Amino acid sequence: MDRQQLAHILRAACDVSGDPDVIVLGSQAILGTYDEDELPPAATMSMEADLAWLRDTEDRERAEKVNGAIGELSAFHDDAR
Repeated sequence: MDRQQLAHILRAACDVSGDPDVIVLGSQAILGTYDEDELPPAATMSMEADLAWLRDTEDRERAEKVNGAIGELSAFHDDAR
């Protein structure tokens, strides 16, 4: 994944959740600091972004809504490949 792909995921996730206060966790968080051309190839191999919302509910309502709409096995995920 590159920075543009991550930005696309973040825009979609914020649209689906209705909440712009999202945190990128995991390996793709590095793309917030460095361009992919500054990183070793292994750092950008993942095609998944782990996200969390600052104000999500206890049952992770926002995360579950986004995962269902644009997560693995969705049309969005298939298009991103």
